[in-house]
Amino acid sequence: GARLLAISILASSGLWCGVSARGRDARVAGWTLATNDVINWVGQHSGARVYVNAHRRYAMLAQAAGRVALARAEAASGEAERGRQHRMLHHTTVEVLERLATVADQSECVGVARSEATRLRHALRVGGQDRTRLELGLSQVAETAAGVGVRVELVDADLAGVIDADSIVALCDALTVVLKAARRFDAVDHAVVRVVDNAPFMTITIRHHGHGFEPSSRSEHEQVLEMLRGLLEPVGGTAEVWSAVGRGVRVTLHVPLDGDAAVPVDNRGENHGEHHGVDQPKAEPLAGRAIAAALLSYRVSGLATGLAAVVAGRRRFRSPTAAAVQFVGTAIPTAWTARRLWRRGGDDSLGSRVDAVVTIAAVVFGRRNLVRSDASTYLNWAPWGLAAPSVASQAMTSAELSAGQIATAIAVGSVGSSALSIEPGQFRANMTAMTGLFVGGRVLASQIRGGSRRMQTAQRTAVHEGVMLAAERERSRQLRLLHDSALQTLESIGQDRGGDVVSIHALAVAEGSRLTRELAGVGEIRESLSDALRRIASVHTGPQRHVDVEISGICDPTQPVASALSEACHEALTNVFKHAGTGFASVRVVAFDDGTQITVEDHGNGFDTKQRVGFGITESIRRRLEEIGGRTDIQSVEGVGTRVLLWGPN
Repeated sequence: GARLLAISILASSGLWCGVSARGRDARVAGWTLATNDVINWVGQHSGARVYVNAHRRYAMLAQAAGRVALARAEAASGEAERGRQHRMLHHTTVEVLERLATVADQSECVGVARSEATRLRHALRVGGQDRTRLELGLSQVAETAAGVGVRVELVDADLAGVIDADSIVALCDALTVVLKAARRFDAVDHAVVRVVDNAPFMTITIRHHGHGFEPSSRSEHEQVLEMLRGLLEPVGGTAEVWSAVGRGVRVTLHVPLDGDAAVPVDNRGENHGEHHGVDQPKAEPLAGRAIAAALLSYRVSGLATGLAAVVAGRRRFRSPTAAAVQFVGTAIPTAWTARRLWRRGGDDSLGSRVDAVVTIAAVVFGRRNLVRSDASTYLNWAPWGLAAPSVASQAMTSAELSAGQIATAIAVGSVGSSALSIEPGQFRANMTAMTGLFVGGRVLASQIRGGSRRMQTAQRTAVHEGVMLAAERERSRQLRLLHDSALQTLESIGQDRGGDVVSIHALAVAEGSRLTRELAGVGEIRESLSDALRRIASVHTGPQRHVDVEISGICDPTQPVASALSEACHEALTNVFKHAGTGFASVRVVAFDDGTQITVEDHGNGFDTKQRVGFGITESIRRRLEEIGGRTDIQSVEGVGTRVLLWGPN
């Protein structure tokens, strides 16, 4: 409404000026020329609106395309990560569980379960990332040492660099020598192995608190460790040995870092930074079309002025027929150029050159069809109606400005300025205006293209981050599946808490079936939150364990929220009976208008909430609820107990 009012006021003012103060032009055209001014102004307004709407439409379409691309990329990334985790972890775990279901010897079952639990714990520690060849080699050495009675605590969180294959073999051989010597001479049953990058070397420190030996005493233990230098020297490595009687042994191994990037052994050629076949948002010609819309609206406005001049001032031309031919001969190439410019997204150097040639011809032809005194009147419409848009076109229709475009713009501007000017001062003024038009057009086009590039860059960044986040969410979900059930089962068997062989077989079959269903994509069983909590309570209830469940109100959250709350409660109860040293826990459920709260409470050992917590709390509880918009609050006092508050939205 306000815009129409403003245009109406301008149009009325134009009519009033046209009939009262037009000077010589009023005697030539009168009301017709005034009407032409109104048409010209309204046309420029309409053209500006077309440009603005086109640019807004471009922005909306680009955002919509970005949202679609992001959704597709996230879905593909999640699916790819799910397949990778299944290959890397789940399939192997299922095979181990199937083996446990058939092994008749209980001690063998314990060993197999312990080994697989160690592998899964490592996967949780590294966040489900693929194991490098060095990590795999170190894990194999640790498993071998466990077979002879040495439990190895492998600390490799600071491992980032890589070493070549020969260095990996040398390090693993040296580590094996150190651990076997520790067991043989010091009867060690526990050792800490720390791997760090200490550029330009990778350093492995092995420390145990055995009997130790006196340095330079030529003890058998010391002589065995002297072999380390011979193992590492061929790959440019060194070994340092420290020991003191009664204080244990510390061995430090150094090998040069390799400059090449790490190649995880389980990647199978996949590049997880790619988007797995999902198209990235491509540079659509919409930004160029916004530029084309601005140019075409400018040109149409000029042609409207030309039509008014041909109709209203036909008697003032030397040849009215030539004036009509000039107009038609300009309108037809303009339509051809506009079609090319639109189809090519505002970037058409050939169309711009053709337009420049036609414009120069039309300006010269039109000027010769006028008497000298009419050069500065509306009858000489071509310089501003054709030459000015052509100059702007040279500035705007190419992302990279060339010398040819500048020369063409100068030629068109010079011809147009000459056709308008009678005196040198007029030529300079008109040429300055043409130059300003060229510069302004270039700035406007640069802003449009720059905004387009920034938007596309933001979309690519959003898609890339979305892909990484989707993969991370899926990886976290897959690791939680293993941690919350399979790992607990394996650790129970590995610690010889699984009962007799028959019970172990039953546990392995049940867990193997669950993981197989997950691999087959069958999905989880849908059940209400109340039913799920009662089922979980029954799972944790045993001869010396009891879970008291109390539900207040109608608990009916959505399925994702109910699943997240029940699984988080399951993990909280697992922690109670695993770490709290108590056989009783209570679960209180309260339904509110905006969500559901579950309180899991025990009166056991408690813990310091400021200390670093494990995967179960960070991933299986906190992150699981964050993913559905929920929250977690854990309160604990050592010697008093722990209270876990879980909240999820309805």
